[in-house]
This record gives sequence, structure tokens and C-alpha cells, in this order.
Amino acid sequence: MRNGQNAYAVPVTFDQLNDSPFFVPTTHTVAQLFGDGEIFHARTKAWKDFDLKKIGGMNVGAKGHVRDHLSSNLGKEEVDSQFKAYKNKAFQLK
Repeated sequence: MRNGQNAYAVPVTFDQLNDSPFFVPTTHTVAQLFGDGEIFHARTKAWKDFDLKKIGGMNVGAKGHVRDHLSSNLGKEEVDSQFKAYKNKAFQLK
């Protein structure tokens, strides 16, 4: 249980998901816990032409894992702009 107010949610509609700057797994966390790698949680995608090998995390890139799911077709400025727009719509969790 968190005592601080540092948890939030960012709403992304399904029709915007593929073009958003976020990766959201297609399976739930419990199923992913028995898998290999780090694709069990949502995270921000990298912009187009970013070197995906620089993305770290638990087993990201290890054992032949690919990072392609973290690549965006958006340029750096557009990823930043969209991220800020989505962040402004975030709501705090209690």
C-alpha cells in the first residue's frame, strides 16, 4: 500500500493505442510472470530511428528477445509532444 500520492494512470483509447507513444501488452501480468523477458508492463515507446539496443530492462534483448514492440513510427518531437498531451490527461490514483 502506498502512502504517497505518486501513482497515476494515463488513459489511452483502444483506437489510439497503435499510434500512441505507449506499448501496452496484449496479455495480463499473471500470464506474463511465467514468461521470459520484460513485456509484462506498459512502457513508453522509442521514437523512429532510435537505437533499440540502448533500451534496458530485465532480459530486454537477452536470449534473443527483440525490442521491436518498443519502436514507434513517430519522430522524436512527435513522441515527446504526444507523451505530454497524454500526461496532461492523466489522473492520480489514491
